[in-house]
Amino acid sequence: MRRFWGATFAIFSLVSADALAEPTTTEKALARSLFEQGRSLAKEGKWAEACPKFEESERLDHGIGTLFNLADCQEHIGKTASAWAGFSEVADLAKRANQAERESIARQRANQLVSKLSKIKIHVAPPWPVGLEVKLDDKPIGATAFDVDVPVDPGHHKVTATAPQKKPLLKDVVIAAVPGTTPVDVPNLDDDETVKKDEAPPPRPLPPPKPRSGSTWHKPAAVGVGAIGLIGLGVGTFFGLQASKQWSDAEVLCPQNRCSDLGYDGWEDAKRSAMVSTIGFAAGAALLAGAVLLWVIAPSSPPPSRTGLR
Repeated sequence: MRRFWGATFAIFSLVSADALAEPTTTEKALARSLFEQGRSLAKEGKWAEACPKFEESERLDHGIGTLFNLADCQEHIGKTASAWAGFSEVADLAKRANQAERESIARQRANQLVSKLSKIKIHVAPPWPVGLEVKLDDKPIGATAFDVDVPVDPGHHKVTATAPQKKPLLKDVVIAAVPGTTPVDVPNLDDDETVKKDEAPPPRPLPPPKPRSGSTWHKPAAVGVGAIGLIGLGVGTFFGLQASKQWSDAEVLCPQNRCSDLGYDGWEDAKRSAMVSTIGFAAGAALLAGAVLLWVIAPSSPPPSRTGLR
């Protein structure tokens, strides 16, 4: 029962989390202030100081313009992989927003960086031990990324490999600021002799099954899940109407796909509201379907006891 309710509220929390992720007025104001500071520093050629301003502004209030300026700043300080990824993301976002001119500029900037990218290729020697985990700069790298050229920013990087009952491996790698690929070999991990299998604690016995009572949790759970599903649909409806209004307001400020700052902000707000609306409807529908299923599979109540009756 606890696991079921945990999963139920985890699904519904998707709606709440996205709704709460909407930046507050204070966060938007701070993001705008940081953005303007970053622009001023960039105009003075102080790129190393400007980049953290753009990065924090982007974290507080995501926007295509901020992301483009951050990528431009990263290119100036030699973070070619980060800049390439940033320009590529701007181009994709602009394409979805039908902003052809902005998409073309961002795509051109990304393509210009392709020939300048420094890359790393991680080769893991087989056979791979059970539970092997390889990380690049503390971020997991799946097996599909082994022996693949991965763009990285020039500088120091860390490759680690761990597995149960194996000695961990740590490699510090320096990537030069020149085009090309730096190979990194991860050999077979040595056994960790300090770990003894016979010292592992014995498995804990399973508890005896609880006797079934006359009442079940299915129908009360169905009512609760259904109520939460209705709330999810309400959230989806509210944000859907809000997205429609915000989009209509933004269209007035974006003639011929050229938006003013207010128009672009309105477009961003409409996009976020539409995303929350979609998640709300999806979560609400899933929860209602779960409520119906719980109600259908609820066992029938046992017949009353006949003790003492003849």
